[in-house]
Amino acid sequence: MVIAVSLGGLSIVSAIARRIAGPSWRRNRIGLGRFDRNEDPALDELRDEVAQLRSEVAELRGRAAELDEVQSRLDFAERMLAQKDRGALPDGKS
Repeated sequence: MVIAVSLGGLSIVSAIARRIAGPSWRRNRIGLGRFDRNEDPALDELRDEVAQLRSEVAELRGRAAELDEVQSRLDFAERMLAQKDRGALPDGKS
């Protein structure tokens, strides 16, 4: 008798849990928690945002390389000006 009541109570609790979980409950149970892309628009938005952020990171890495090149050119120009001030280089006047 106790077993029958326990199983009945468990059935009711399970039915309530399925009702709360909604239509995705069966898919989660059978499909190991995977959703269709069309079913969850928030997931699509997150994927788009990640793709956009990856693109921005790649662009910033490219700009960092450009900045390194500009910095080395500036360093070279500063060294040349320092040598000119010390008289190591000619003025360029003929």
